[in-house]
Amino acid sequence: MRPRCASCGLRFERSDDGYFSGAMLCNLLVAELIFFVGFVAAMLLTWPAVPWDALMYGGAVAMIALPVLLYPFSKALWLAVDISVRPVLPSECAP
Repeated sequence: MRPRCASCGLRFERSDDGYFSGAMLCNLLVAELIFFVGFVAAMLLTWPAVPWDALMYGGAVAMIALPVLLYPFSKALWLAVDISVRPVLPSECAP
């Protein structure tokens, strides 16, 4: 991720004290939600002969891969939430 927006100059990390900690929390919550929905759907679609071994190993892979794949999107989402709660001031944009 670039440090500033190419068109308006907005600094993406709007504070210095662990700004993207919220993005990491959102990332973890969304990854767990996707895992849960996928696990329940797979279990319901294969009922009564549920492949428990495949779900166990696939779940482990999913819980490692999903947070890594979703992290760039969670940073952008967190920045959008922050801008909606705390609007951008003209002083935050570089000329």
